[in-house]
Amino acid sequence: MIGPIGTIKIVEGFNQAMSFDALYRSKNGDGSSSAAFAVAIGKEIESPKENEKALVFEGLNGLKVYGFTVSHSPVEPAFGYRIEFGGKSIVISGDTRKSDNLQYFSQNADILVHEALNKEILRKFLEITKQYPDDATMKTAALTAERVMDYHSSPLDVAEIAKGANVKTLIYTHITPTLGSFFARTFITIPMFLHGVSDVYKGEVIIAEDGFHYELPIQ
Repeated sequence: MIGPIGTIKIVEGFNQAMSFDALYRSKNGDGSSSAAFAVAIGKEIESPKENEKALVFEGLNGLKVYGFTVSHSPVEPAFGYRIEFGGKSIVISGDTRKSDNLQYFSQNADILVHEALNKEILRKFLEITKQYPDDATMKTAALTAERVMDYHSSPLDVAEIAKGANVKTLIYTHITPTLGSFFARTFITIPMFLHGVSDVYKGEVIIAEDGFHYELPIQ
């Protein structure tokens, strides 16, 4: 994990929360597990400037992970990531409104994994909530929907980024609102969610689901 001062403290909290689970697994397993392997390591870095990236991880055989800033105010800083290995590249947006810096670091990426919030669908939901002015749950949901629309990207925003960056494959993730059952997804919500995307971006488009798996052959 990377971020401002405080990241290490948060990671230490995760380690503490999971310490008993790690201990139980190491004691009751087959002897091949060790609690020492269940420790996350936090890392603080300076937030990169616009059009600059920071190397946050370097692995074997040339694997490199870079962090760069995206636009998610009032949550600051917020980061996207570019992973490079074997002549291939994958960009992960993190949470962000439409970001020029993200498009800059997505240039010619093989895959762009980008969050998306369909504002038109949420606006329809807001119209429904107005029919229940005395319902506290509806009121809270409406306030949340109005707030988050300002600092997330729409599907069309993402399509424009993918087109401008010459991305080969676009994968939508962290999708808001949720798309429902298989039947609803197939015939109603996915077509609504992606409305207009194919007019902007001509590459491969995928809606990620829980457990989604994608194999990208390296050179």
